[in-house]
Amino acid sequence: MCVLKREQEVALAGAVRQLHQSGLSSQEIIERVRLILSEESVALPLSIFGHKELGALEAIVVYLHDNCGLDYQRIGVLLNRNAIVVGNSYRAARRKFSGTLLAQSKVSVPLSLFKDRTVSVQRRLVRYLHDECGMNFSEIGRNISRDPRTVWTAYHAGDVA
Repeated sequence: MCVLKREQEVALAGAVRQLHQSGLSSQEIIERVRLILSEESVALPLSIFGHKELGALEAIVVYLHDNCGLDYQRIGVLLNRNAIVVGNSYRAARRKFSGTLLAQSKVSVPLSLFKDRTVSVQRRLVRYLHDECGMNFSEIGRNISRDPRTVWTAYHAGDVA
């Protein structure tokens, strides 16, 4: 169980009061807190990115929809994308790949990593695997079914010489 310090309790109480004053019900506040906590705890198995037919975003959307049972709206919130974009990604992925994405990997990737839209999903994935997991470009390429040169390019894209 988490024990809050007194100043954290005061700050939390103030935030809840503000939310109540803005018109949110207690249930809506609880749902938003649950959403925030669930975003931080969702981890994607690396194995879902191992299908050459699918792009990284498509793999994430298919996994969250089929394996986790989330609808397009919820996936959109988790990925900071419009539900229409999520639906289009899902349908495009299903045209290319009809199988199931198996979650059989020891390495997992935090879903929150993909919320920032300033960098591509593939580049975020490659950067995370290289910088945080210590994988080299060949290992990353094997895990996500991409040529190591493509992985290197994704990692260095946008770097200024």
